[in-house]
Amino acid sequence: MSRQGIGRSLRDIKDALNAHKKAAQWSQSVAMLVEMRYMKVRSDAVTYNTVVSTLGRAKQWDRAVQIFQDMQHYGPAPSVVTYSALVSIFVKCHRWQAALSFWEDLHRQALQPNTIFINAVISACDSGKQWRTALSLFSGFASQKLHPDVTTFSSTITACARAQFWREALEVLAESRRQAVAPDLVMYNASINACDKGA
Repeated sequence: MSRQGIGRSLRDIKDALNAHKKAAQWSQSVAMLVEMRYMKVRSDAVTYNTVVSTLGRAKQWDRAVQIFQDMQHYGPAPSVVTYSALVSIFVKCHRWQAALSFWEDLHRQALQPNTIFINAVISACDSGKQWRTALSLFSGFASQKLHPDVTTFSSTITACARAQFWREALEVLAESRRQAVAPDLVMYNASINACDKGA
C-alpha cells in the first residue's frame, strides 16, 4: 500500500471510529483496531483515544485497560488524554483504586497532568470517599502550574461533603472566590449538604 493510500485509509478509519463513538458501537471500534494492526496501518494516539472513549461510554473498563496496555507495548505511547479517558471510565464503574493507580503511573511516565485529568481523579476520590486524597490533589494545582476550574471545585467540595467535612468544603468554596471562579449550583448545593451533615 502506498504512503498516500495509507493516509487516506487512516482518515477513513478515524471518521468511522468517530461514527462508532457517537453510536456507542464499541465492539466495531475494537475490531477496527485489530484490523489496522493486521493490515500494518500505523495509527496515532488520537485514534486509540477515540476507541478508549467509546469503550468508556459502554463502561467496558477492562477492554479499555487492554487497549492501554497494547499502546504501551506496541505504540503509540499513551498520552495524558488517554489517561484522562481511562480514569473517567473508572469513575463511571466505581473503581476509584484503579483511577489512583493510573494517577501514579502517569507520574512514573513523566507525563504532565492537565486539569481534565486531575478533575477525573478527584471525581474518583469522591466516589471512593477518599476526601483527603481529593483535597491533596486540589492543593497540588499550584505546584503543577495549573488552574482549577468549576469542575475541580465542585468535585472537591462534593468529596468533602460526602465525608461530612463541612469546614473543608467551605474552605474550598471560599478558595473558588479568591481565584475568581464563579461558584455554580453544584458547588453551593454540595456546600449546603456538607453543612447539614456536619450540623
